[in-house]
Amino acid sequence: SLALLIVLQLVATTVSSLSARDDSLAVARAAIVRETDARVGSILRYLEPAEFSVGVSARLFESDLLQPDDLVVERYLHSQLAVMPQAAGAFVGLPSGEFVFVNRDGDGFSSKRITIEEGVRTVESQRLDAAFELLATEELLDDTYDPRERPWYRTAMDVESGAWTDPYVFFTTGKPGVTASHAVRDSSGLVTAVVGIDVELDGLATLLENLGIAASGEAFVVSGDRVVAAPTSFGDQSATDENGELRLLTLDEVGVPPAVDGETVQTTTVDGRRELVMHQMLPSDRGVEWSVVVRAPESEFTDVVDDQRRSLWWMTLGGGTVVLLGAFLLVWVTRPINRLQTEASTAPLTGLANRRALDDLVAELRRSADDGELVSVLALDLDGFKQLNDRFGHHRGARALELVGERLLATVRSGDTVGRLGGDEFVVVQLVTNVDQATESARRILAAVTEELHERMPDAAVGASGGLTVSSDEVSRFDDLLREADAALITAKRDARGLVQLSERLVDSALAGN
Repeated sequence: SLALLIVLQLVATTVSSLSARDDSLAVARAAIVRETDARVGSILRYLEPAEFSVGVSARLFESDLLQPDDLVVERYLHSQLAVMPQAAGAFVGLPSGEFVFVNRDGDGFSSKRITIEEGVRTVESQRLDAAFELLATEELLDDTYDPRERPWYRTAMDVESGAWTDPYVFFTTGKPGVTASHAVRDSSGLVTAVVGIDVELDGLATLLENLGIAASGEAFVVSGDRVVAAPTSFGDQSATDENGELRLLTLDEVGVPPAVDGETVQTTTVDGRRELVMHQMLPSDRGVEWSVVVRAPESEFTDVVDDQRRSLWWMTLGGGTVVLLGAFLLVWVTRPINRLQTEASTAPLTGLANRRALDDLVAELRRSADDGELVSVLALDLDGFKQLNDRFGHHRGARALELVGERLLATVRSGDTVGRLGGDEFVVVQLVTNVDQATESARRILAAVTEELHERMPDAAVGASGGLTVSSDEVSRFDDLLREADAALITAKRDARGLVQLSERLVDSALAGN
């Protein structure tokens, strides 16, 4: 009878909706894992240039290619800042208390040099323009700065290699930040100097915006129970107490529960609202004990299904047919799940594959490769992107990312893989027959992206640099190739912006005549 059919349909609707709700939560958990992985990668790429820079600087001082009392040291430190928009200052301090420092100052730079000769301490400050040309010089008579008392100096003295400080207040700017520092040692192991790069915490906040998993989802960088960086919507995220010590927000103040051992994505209740939360530590070998936290309300993933269940109940009670309602249920219930799956595998703004989805796409690409074909990985990063955001606002930065994604898809071949790793870094994966073909293709892609940006944004000095590597018998895993391409990209942004830099392995192979 019709009454029995309606009852059966109500039961089927309830069962299907509950199953769809479970599927939605499963998709949500997978999306949060992917989003957290992407944010971890962005944070590591944000910190990596400073780590690399202090390591190189330490080796230059250890090999006597640079001396702290050289007059060119300021210009060398400026060259490091020029390729690292996230860096606020670069410096070198000596056990004697002598010090050389260069930092950003508005549209230009400023420097400080502390010298001690025959017990007489002299402090000279210079103000320089954007091209690092001298504007004014001043002797600071009341300056009491001692590099040996600063956190970056003490941290470097306690380790054999490079290290990151805990967050603290920068002496010059009064802003909170962290410092990558590296001790310079002589052949006997005695510390002769400490080099450092300052990175302000404000820059980390921009890496936590525009989560693709949920409209009200949020990401944080935390150290212990302190919030190192939060989305800009949280306003003032730090303060200085009466002793000049830095006070950061706590997890409790932003409503994030502590991590639970053994749970990848935990479900918790905050102010009566169920949330999905994931904590993921940064790799321990990076010298910074931080974790990334991503959270999103459970309701943003389940409300659609719950609303559909209630609607279907009323429709069924109204006398719809079993076949029509069954078909409608199937389409309507699966559509939000498919949408969530699509959003979980693509980067926001550009719609390109995100870091987790790239693994699957590259695996398919390798399976389709013919004998003798190699995998090339091109990592691209926008030059001047931070300045674009600072000058015109984040909406222009978002438009630049959209333009790059569209031009990449229009430039690559059918079957190539294009993805966005987070922030302003993109990757193109292709099958090639040799390194020359990969190099020619990479240069063509970089030229197309640069042309697009110059044509569509002529008022903004935005370009692109690239790092390229190609697989070999010894190096074939995508993770390893991506690390090589990222390292080459860092070199390109430091030494030859606007060009494609080959990975160190490819350069060594070419020099060896292979």
